[in-house]
Amino acid sequence: MKKYRIILIPQMDAWEEFYKITESLSEISDGYLMSSNSSVPHITLSKFEAEDKAVEKIWNSCRMTVVPNVEFYGLTFAKRKVNWALVLTKRTEIVPFQKKVYEILNTHNLKLDEIIRESYIPHLTLIRTPLSELEIIKKLGDFSFLFEKKLKWNLVIARSGKYGKIKEKDTVYST
Repeated sequence: MKKYRIILIPQMDAWEEFYKITESLSEISDGYLMSSNSSVPHITLSKFEAEDKAVEKIWNSCRMTVVPNVEFYGLTFAKRKVNWALVLTKRTEIVPFQKKVYEILNTHNLKLDEIIRESYIPHLTLIRTPLSELEIIKKLGDFSFLFEKKLKWNLVIARSGKYGKIKEKDTVYST
């Protein structure tokens, strides 16, 4: 069994704008940083394990769903052993869509990641760092475009990388 994620990825012409945001944070990253050589901008909807044959069936079910609009509303931090800087999504459209994804996965009798299913809030991760929230904010460049620009998002099934990193080459299926 291989590990996969169902994710939303913004249109490619917006990737550079995302990378500009995190460029100013590169010196304080401890290994996870959204950047062109590390991880594409993405929002994880679900994690699962499956055989290759099952993934195609899952994709055939998922690709028929309408991808929601994604709107961001704020920046927050998740403190575990280190700080994660997260851009939060408005939940009105994305959470019902995420539930549809769960339903599709459940019809294929797949084991879902419990943390994501029970308490996950869809977000876009910018960086993981040992620094404090204040130090991150001081380094953070202008990220207002996230709140001003309407982006087109693609639904993707990708192989799951370490710490949730997704590289373009990890894409298995995409709208």
